[in-house]
Amino acid sequence: SDLSSNPTPILPRDAKHLLVDIEGCTTSISFVLETLFPYISENVGTYVESLTPSEQEVLLESLKADLMTQAQPIGKIDNDASISITSIVQTMVRLDIKAASLKEMQGKMWKAGYENGQLKGHVYADVPLALQWFQSQGVKVHIYSSGSVQAQKLLFRHSCFGDL
Repeated sequence: SDLSSNPTPILPRDAKHLLVDIEGCTTSISFVLETLFPYISENVGTYVESLTPSEQEVLLESLKADLMTQAQPIGKIDNDASISITSIVQTMVRLDIKAASLKEMQGKMWKAGYENGQLKGHVYADVPLALQWFQSQGVKVHIYSSGSVQAQKLLFRHSCFGDL
């Protein structure tokens, strides 16, 4: 349908900015839970193997440091040297822990997945049309997400509707 002929505006007529969340507004939460998170859990071992030993050490220390700041108990992960990066990451993903080191690593892994075609960002079918309409009306769209800015850009750049 033609959004400009809609008698009920999507926004107040003088609005020039729109703030939207990704999960639930532009993208299905199931995409995050059933595609992006499992992609990390399933591919973290290969990713870690691609790192140099010093990069692995830095990542491990960063993950452990972030775990030490978590309010929810993680168990003995942060004190057990025999725990691998893979199991730490899988635990963090399973518990949906928002940690800088995990988000940074996820961003790198998702970038590779999007670029090699293993991942396509889900957006609802009306999102491309809405984005075009907002742009034609001079409305700047701003995205809020607990994910990294890089992850947001990747999702829209490699969406199922092309580069948005």
